[in-house]
Amino acid sequence: MNEEKRKRLIEMGEKMQDTGSKMQETGDKMSALGCSMTLGITIPIILTIFLGPIGFVIGLILFVAMIAGAFNKNK
Repeated sequence: MNEEKRKRLIEMGEKMQDTGSKMQETGDKMSALGCSMTLGITIPIILTIFLGPIGFVIGLILFVAMIAGAFNKNK
């Protein structure tokens, strides 16, 4: 019976480790997306201040490129 408990605990530990690894990967993806979103909002605002409407359009293009890059990188 002691050996049976030991096997169950080892099995449960392995499942928990796998779940933890998946959660860490998801967290890394969310962090990258959050960084991209922060830059995507900041860059258009700064470019609008310095370049006007043209800067805003350039900033939006950069924002879309960053988001696309974040999704491609995380696959």
